Amino acid sequence: MRFPPFFILFVLAAGALSGTVRMTISDLFPASLAEELSAEFAALEVEARVNRGGSMLTMDALRAGEIDAAIIALPDENIPEGPYLAQACAYQVITILVHESNPVQQVSLDQLRMIYAEGGAIDEWGRLGGTGTWSARRITPNAVRKPENVGLEVFRYHVLQEAPMRSATRYRSSIRAALAEVSDDNTAIAVLPAARPDARGRTLFVAADTESQAYSPTPDNVMFGDYPLRLPFFLIHREDLETAKVRAVKRAVFSDRFGRGLREADFMPLPERERRDRLMEAEGMTE
Repeated sequence: MRFPPFFILFVLAAGALSGTVRMTISDLFPASLAEELSAEFAALEVEARVNRGGSMLTMDALRAGEIDAAIIALPDENIPEGPYLAQACAYQVITILVHESNPVQQVSLDQLRMIYAEGGAIDEWGRLGGTGTWSARRITPNAVRKPENVGLEVFRYHVLQEAPMRSATRYRSSIRAALAEVSDDNTAIAVLPAARPDARGRTLFVAADTESQAYSPTPDNVMFGDYPLRLPFFLIHREDLETAKVRAVKRAVFSDRFGRGLREADFMPLPERERRDRLMEAEGMTE
């Protein structure tokens, strides 16, 4: 989002920064996102230093006053105790993809566990509602495993927990390779660390359990927690951080540039209206 020049001048006049904005983002993000955030600070004419780090060390640095703000992963959305303010700003989303001809429409976390866990009881599409020729057709499990991506670990956390992955699972080194496999093999199911729809397959709705409604991985469903296969990332800072720095951080984190960077790195930003609301809240802050 870009504001008209007179609006920007008003914001800049509302409070001058005292010193450099020091920020650390999760090391689960690629280095490209630190570069995008630094570029957005530069575009805002804000002097900033953006690093990447693990959540525990980052929180220690925040408590010690060594950094001003951070983006950290919080699997259970439990905000660390202390004088902090936090807002969700991004998500790692896991999509379950099948061949476009597959009649199955949805799956639960328990069913995914029985598909992907070693010794799981589901190995035919009939167990998931497939009828006719699909009832006895075997399921071919696939998953994307990339060293620099935490997606498979998010899937393990929500679905497998302590259970080992089924040995028959076929691992793909990229999302593109998994998409190609699903396109070519109508028995395939794939775990993808992204929320992008693709013409070569169909995304299953996912339910938290067999008694719950299943949801698709839309930005709204992900943000409200209805879609369960996600890892939230929170922007966090101390309550007493000076207003000008809070405003600068939020303008950068909820910017169009950083949102595009998140999508390109296979993460999901907040829905556009939510990012717009965060920006308007920041602009309305008073000293």
